[in-house]
Amino acid sequence: MLDVEDRASIRKAIRAGDVIVDATAPFQTRTATLVDEAIAAGADVVDLADSLGYSQLVWTRDGAARDRGVRLLNACSSVSVLSAFAIEHSGIRDPIAIHGFLAPATRSTATRGVAEALPSSGG
Repeated sequence: MLDVEDRASIRKAIRAGDVIVDATAPFQTRTATLVDEAIAAGADVVDLADSLGYSQLVWTRDGAARDRGVRLLNACSSVSVLSAFAIEHSGIRDPIAIHGFLAPATRSTATRGVAEALPSSGG
């Protein structure tokens, strides 16, 4: 079992050339331990973070990742991906802000975790 906050657990699980898809929420309470260990091991990371703070924390590792030939695909949550898609296809070159409304579509997605994560996705 992999614990994203335990270096020894991570080191046992990942190898150079692996691609890690990180969906381990809640991102707003996470450290960058998994990302740091992935960089050290030479493994790429796709994070589905919904937290601005966590995404900024991962961003600070971009230079180290590039130096090791590791790809970090940061903030690939639906909030950030759909926002970027809307901006790109709007034709607006330098947007000042984007506003949207997200509402869980079903009872199973309307959870406390979703409610707690949503405010941390903005800045």
